[in-house]
Amino acid sequence: SIKGQQMAVVNALNLVSKVLAENGHTENVPIEKKQIGAILGKAGCNIRAVEEKTGASLTINDEEGACSLMISGTQAAASAARVLITELLEGGPMKPTAGPGEIVVEIVVPDSAIGSIIGRQGATIKEIQSESGANVDIPKGMGVAWVVGKSADVAKAKALIEAKVAAGIQADKDRAARDERSEEHTSEL
Repeated sequence: SIKGQQMAVVNALNLVSKVLAENGHTENVPIEKKQIGAILGKAGCNIRAVEEKTGASLTINDEEGACSLMISGTQAAASAARVLITELLEGGPMKPTAGPGEIVVEIVVPDSAIGSIIGRQGATIKEIQSESGANVDIPKGMGVAWVVGKSADVAKAKALIEAKVAAGIQADKDRAARDERSEEHTSEL
């Protein structure tokens, strides 16, 4: 309850009404169930990034038969969030954002090395994350790895990833040299 002199109470009510009107905007956007993963992102990084960039609050409603995304905040924040979600669904993954005390590093990874970084059923990438303490995300078809965490953890993960890339490049060179020698040997016969 608001107490005080009548004029002060009226002014306070007007201010509260104005804040509620500005921040009370809600949009309910229908989405397909298969889009939920893309909106959330790995460990919720996409939805958090949209909330941090726009100031809007996003809630996914996954009910029987119908899924929707509720966007709440100011009109401008909700509109900006809707644009980012549309871009995300049309254009693929969003680069993760760093939390307090964290950094994000983007490492270019040749397509031929991505499999060796991820490993069978994700075993290698999980090992890199466990050993370094950083979070590693390799979005499909982009040729990059995003590493998020404290500076020292990111540096450790980056070194592990670069070692895998170097080993993969060396293995490709060795394989090419063997194939070349094999072809020379076959042509001599």
